[in-house]
Amino acid sequence: MKNLKKRNFWEKAKSCQSKLEELENYVRYFRSGSLFGDVGNVTFLPYSSQVLLKRDGYRECLSIYRLLNISRLPLFNELKDAIDNRRIDKLYEYWCFFELAKRLAKALGKDLSELKFQIFEAQEGGLASEIKADLGDSYELVYNKTFKRGEESYSINLRPDFTLIKNKREIKAVFDAKFRFDLVREEEIDNELEEEAFKIGDLEKLVKIQDLFKMHTYRDALGCELALVLYPGSENVFYDANNTKEKNKFDLESILNKQGIGAIAMVPENKDKNKSK
Repeated sequence: MKNLKKRNFWEKAKSCQSKLEELENYVRYFRSGSLFGDVGNVTFLPYSSQVLLKRDGYRECLSIYRLLNISRLPLFNELKDAIDNRRIDKLYEYWCFFELAKRLAKALGKDLSELKFQIFEAQEGGLASEIKADLGDSYELVYNKTFKRGEESYSINLRPDFTLIKNKREIKAVFDAKFRFDLVREEEIDNELEEEAFKIGDLEKLVKIQDLFKMHTYRDALGCELALVLYPGSENVFYDANNTKEKNKFDLESILNKQGIGAIAMVPENKDKNKSK
């Protein structure tokens, strides 16, 4: 309760304060009973215990405990909704943020043990949409940063999935996670073919082309050096601003200081499966 009262939303939730304080007093009174006299802090929780998993009462308490713990994670409501509704694209986006943070830290020569994630509280209560990964040396990766027209974007409001920023202001690179993206052939990236795809209703091809074109929009409007699509594929492709093209034989580290657009394959791996090989 002490930590709860320090939050911004505590003052905004005056209608609930008395009920929460009443609940706090009740719990304190309940804990003072002889039943809890010898109970200390939990140092180990046996999640595999059949009593906790199956017995009435214990099972419900374990479920509540897990919910209370996971509710501290960023974007809990959206994450739970994504899991419940099997929104694989959203889950892939969340995974990409944490995986990208690790890869960028490695590319910048940082120790992964020093990687820190920062969660910010919104003024109206709850968690802010912008979550940051501190990569060190004034680099940070921001989730869902909004660039407003006239302030940070000279054209339209833009909200890339992830933004690499240096010294709080310098936009180095932006990334969009696209679970259903697939590399289009070079000859498909053509205005006439785009118009043809629109006419015949080939939405899949249209989306692929537009996703790559959007990377140009990011670079142009935000003035960043690099704009990449992250997708669960097998091929990498990079179009350098100097009109050169690289395919497959490169990694994130090799293009981090270049200018251009492209797509990087990022596929969640089954670590247990890899170990068994």
